[in-house]
Parts: sequence; C-alpha cells; structure tokens
Amino acid sequence: MMYQLALYAEARNDLLRLKEYLSTAFDKTVQEKTLTSIAGTLDQLAHFPNLGLPVSSLVDEDIYLAGFFVFQTARNTILYEIDELANQVIILRIFGNRQDVAHKVQYYLMNQKRG
Repeated sequence: MMYQLALYAEARNDLLRLKEYLSTAFDKTVQEKTLTSIAGTLDQLAHFPNLGLPVSSLVDEDIYLAGFFVFQTARNTILYEIDELANQVIILRIFGNRQDVAHKVQYYLMNQKRG
C-alpha cells in the first residue's frame, strides 16, 4: 500500500534552501541530480515507510521521541513520522549530513515539534 506524502513547512524550507545553495555553488546539472535523488528517496518512503530507523537509533532520548523515524542517505537525513490513520508519511525536516544531524533532530523534536 502506498502512503501519501506530506511535507511540513520546515521540510519545504529545507528543500528551498538546498536548491538555493546548489544553484549558487554548482551547475544546474548537479542541482537537478540532487533534487531528483531526494524526490526519489521521498517516493521510496511513500511506498516503504518502514525503511527508516527509529530516531532513538540516532539520539539518546527515547521517551519523547517515540514514533519518529530517520532515513539517511549518503548526503541527507530525512526526519519523518508515519500517520497510519491518515495513511501518510509526514516529512518533518531534511538535513544535510554535514550538519550535526543528531543534535539538529533532537533539538527540532524537543523544541519545535513537541515543545
């Protein structure tokens, strides 16, 4: 069964910032290849939402972070949750792996999503 994909505003902003960065740092081919790769990953999650790992595999806090998942590629980490009732995979954030992803995920979940 395929799930619907829903992107939070923060995830859309992450994609817009990435697109802007790629357009200034690289040529259009690199930009298109990277964004197509991310779109393919999101499509994979819509088909197979359990591909990711629980957030607890990335950060130490279990109690507050139950129900959230991360899917890591070579360059990006996608933070998401699955809403079984709505049949949705909800993309919360998309982080570049050059960042301290564990810290960013924990901060987002503790202060933005659940705060």
